[in-house]
Amino acid sequence: MMRKLDSYRSIESVLHSSDFQPALHIRDSRPLLDGCVLTLTGQEHRERRRLERPLFERSALEFYEHQTFKSSLQIAFQQAEAQRDEAGRPQVDLLWLTRMTLVPVTAAVVGLDGVDNEAAVIHLEDISRRLGEGASVEWSNRNHQEVMEEAMEAKDDLLVNFYNLSLERRRDLVTRWKSGDIEERDLPTDLLTLALREYFDDFDDDLWLRESLFFVVASANTTTHATPHVFNEIIKWRDEHPEESHLLEQEVFVRHAVDEALRLHGPVPALLRRALKNTDAIAGHSFLADDDIGCMLGPANTDQEIYGAQSAIFDPHRPEVLGRRAAHGLSFGSGAHICSGRPLAIGLPSPRDGGPEVIGVLPRLISELLSRGARLDPENLPTTRNDTKAERYASYPLIFETWPK
Repeated sequence: MMRKLDSYRSIESVLHSSDFQPALHIRDSRPLLDGCVLTLTGQEHRERRRLERPLFERSALEFYEHQTFKSSLQIAFQQAEAQRDEAGRPQVDLLWLTRMTLVPVTAAVVGLDGVDNEAAVIHLEDISRRLGEGASVEWSNRNHQEVMEEAMEAKDDLLVNFYNLSLERRRDLVTRWKSGDIEERDLPTDLLTLALREYFDDFDDDLWLRESLFFVVASANTTTHATPHVFNEIIKWRDEHPEESHLLEQEVFVRHAVDEALRLHGPVPALLRRALKNTDAIAGHSFLADDDIGCMLGPANTDQEIYGAQSAIFDPHRPEVLGRRAAHGLSFGSGAHICSGRPLAIGLPSPRDGGPEVIGVLPRLISELLSRGARLDPENLPTTRNDTKAERYASYPLIFETWPK
């Protein structure tokens, strides 16, 4: 029996308490992601986050966004340009476009080599999609065993075609660094290299494979599923507020709009937690050890105590009042287990030294779509999925009105 919490403050209290552990990947998806950072608690969790912190420091984020993502986005748009409707306008499915642009970023974060050509990106995109279904199997309306079998096949596919060779290359690089043959600056900053540097003699192959699978899922799939919802809210608002549409040319306003859309469209129906011990006085609730708690994102992210009487309405001006702490609600979690990839998705505050902005891959993608005149294809409208309890699109076709020459 799962207890459900639906107020923002009670859920935030649970997420910030060390008396609860994340409980999603200790269920049906456990064979895929057991031991990944999202399942850990206490000192073990802090050590894993410490090790992985360099992946999301500003210098790394600048590289992902300004080099890897920009490059993959242009390649994806070039591929889309060849697909045109009867009026000669480029057309593309937004789910495909998002995943194709994020897969090379995922590869850079994890340390997967060979994702430098169209065939490899398509291959890793397919692996990422199947892994994503397994990682969210708890929300699936399909037979869970079948979903997990497909995900485990995808894991083997990744292992044989990308992971093994990439790991061996990094093992060789770290060996050369430890022996003094190369400098530290010659080592890449990616998950596998960081893990090998820390645990070279005690490297747990199975554990770090599962951690890599988690990163593949988190960095590509979550944003892919979010992007159509974000774009949909923004273009609906633009059409209803034409006098303010010029604001979408401003980077900071697009970031506000993205935050607001993510608040209304959480990645999953609930964040799952399990009580580690008997606990009293958590926002007025008491729990017994092993109680399962569903932290319901929809009600929490539209809690009128936090967001006002119009909490369920998309308002891109709202984050300016709230500040970024609550602007996207609890969609990235909160507390010790807040999503470490959040700055990759939605950026960082402006640098004080005037360096490159890290606005996040999602605001950057939305801005690119708007600048190219992206809009829904009236002859081929989006379709939603009915094979999952999560709010997801099956397709989201776009056409482009102002494709650059």
